[in-house]
Amino acid sequence: MFICPKCSENTLLIEKSVQVTPLNPMSNDELVQAISCPCGFTGLGLYKESSAGASESINHDGYELSEQSYHALLEILNNPQELAKIYATSFADSPVEVNWRGIFGLKRAS
Repeated sequence: MFICPKCSENTLLIEKSVQVTPLNPMSNDELVQAISCPCGFTGLGLYKESSAGASESINHDGYELSEQSYHALLEILNNPQELAKIYATSFADSPVEVNWRGIFGLKRAS
């Protein structure tokens, strides 16, 4: 579980996670995730892992979604071809409306 940006509790869950073809050739692994919390928070998680030589980088970021966008995301995560197309365009022209300025880091509680 992760710390929820809305209630600050260690109750944020990854409900569904799907691996996608990396957009960055330096990335080894990229995942699109539906995240939610019992407090009512819903969002999109993006996990990116890359390694270049001896260095490794992991970014795990989240974005708040409306309930409508969250349900659209859950449907898209069940359709790999649609997900690949939408992910390649950073969710442009999709039913998932992402506020890219509302980024937060997904953090596990200590």
